[in-house]
Amino acid sequence: MYRKFRLIVISLLLIISIPSLAFQTLDKWGKGMFLDVQIKDNIAYCANGQSGLVVVDMTNPEDPSRLAELPLGGEADKIKVFGDLAIVRLKNRCSLAIVDISNPHYPVRLAMVSDGRHFVDDYFLAFDVFDNFIAACTPRIFVLFDISHPASPKLMCRIASDQMSEIPPINFSSVCFDDRGDIFVSSDWYLFSFLLNDPEALEIAGMCDIYEWVVSDSDDISTLVPVGNTLLLLADQLVSIDI
Repeated sequence: MYRKFRLIVISLLLIISIPSLAFQTLDKWGKGMFLDVQIKDNIAYCANGQSGLVVVDMTNPEDPSRLAELPLGGEADKIKVFGDLAIVRLKNRCSLAIVDISNPHYPVRLAMVSDGRHFVDDYFLAFDVFDNFIAACTPRIFVLFDISHPASPKLMCRIASDQMSEIPPINFSSVCFDDRGDIFVSSDWYLFSFLLNDPEALEIAGMCDIYEWVVSDSDDISTLVPVGNTLLLLADQLVSIDI
């Protein structure tokens, strides 16, 4: 029996005003654009396009200093920091780079992970990290990696969208873990949940039809955000789902 979800469509735009802040222009560092950033212990880990990973000391925000730059062989456009690791998406390679950041001055690329059989023009639309696992999806593939040994990650599970039974053809669009380690994967038709009990044989624990709520003719779901027992779906509308 699939778990049940309760959907609430939110028609609210929250506008937050903040005081004027001093800022520094950092685009002189690296060859690419600063596309994403994660902060840990006053250190900014930046996805910097063709420059890969750029590490910036933000201890003094008015005078930041670059600590390191690590080319990753692709266009770095998304990053997540997990402990002493940075997981960086390479948009043009359908790959994720696993980087050791235990020494911010000398980040080291440990490994690359890929779905192994991606289609032309596919790339990881979204990924998330929980405990020692990475979940990621392309439009056609959902994958789960074990990074207990980050220098030798292991592909645990691979689910193709056209192998999902009893539903019409779908395209995956986003993925996230909640605080319990449950995995949520959205598509242009459905939201799926998977339990992490058996990483090598994931089974659908819940499924919810979301097409009429969040998909327009031009937009699929772009972001999933877990907040306690609620999952927020961000697309052309903001939808709250009780999980």
